[in-house]
Amino acid sequence: MKTYRSTVNAYLLASALVVTATLLGMLLEPLRPYRDALSNTLGLPPQLLWILVAPVSLSLLFALTVQLKKKLCAPAQSLSEQCALGAVAPDTAYGQLKELRIIRDFVCLTQERANNRADQISRMEEELHTARKTVERHLRKIEELEDLVHSYGRIRNELNYDLGLLRQENRNQVHRIAALERELANQQTHADVPYQAGH
Repeated sequence: MKTYRSTVNAYLLASALVVTATLLGMLLEPLRPYRDALSNTLGLPPQLLWILVAPVSLSLLFALTVQLKKKLCAPAQSLSEQCALGAVAPDTAYGQLKELRIIRDFVCLTQERANNRADQISRMEEELHTARKTVERHLRKIEELEDLVHSYGRIRNELNYDLGLLRQENRNQVHRIAALERELANQQTHADVPYQAGH
C-alpha cells in the first residue's frame, strides 16, 4: 500500500532522474554528436541548447510537482474540508494513501461513536421526559390524596361536632321526656286522688 513517504520518495527519485538526465544529456562527451545534430536542426549554437533543454526539464519538474500535489495535498484537503463540515464519508478509492485511510477510518469511527452517543442521549432525554411526566402525575395524585385526607379529616371533625350536638340534643330530649313523664305521672296521680276520695 502506498504511503506518504513512498509517494514522496518516488517523486523525489523521478525529479532526480529528470535533473540527472538533463545534466548528463548536456554534459556527457559521448552525447556531443547528438547535441550538435539537435542544435543544427533547431538552428541554435550548441552553447544555447540549454535555453531549450532547461524549460523542458522545468516543465517536467513542474508536472511532477503538480502530480505530487494531486496525490498528497488534494486528498488531505478533501478530508480536512469534510472534517470541518462535521461529516466524513468513507472513501473506498483504490490507491488511497495508508496514512489518509487510517485518519479517515479513525474519524469515521469517532463520528459513528458520536452519532451513537447522540442517539443514546436522545433516548435518555425521552426517558427522562417520560419519567418527569410520570412523577408529575404521581405528585398530582398525591396532592389529590392529601386533599381527600384533609377533606376527610374536616368532614370527620364536622360529623363529630354534629354527633356531639345530636348526643347533647338527645340527652336534653331524654331529660325533657323524663321530666314530661314525671309531670304526666304527677298529673295522673293528682287526677286519681280525687277519684279515690269520692269513691
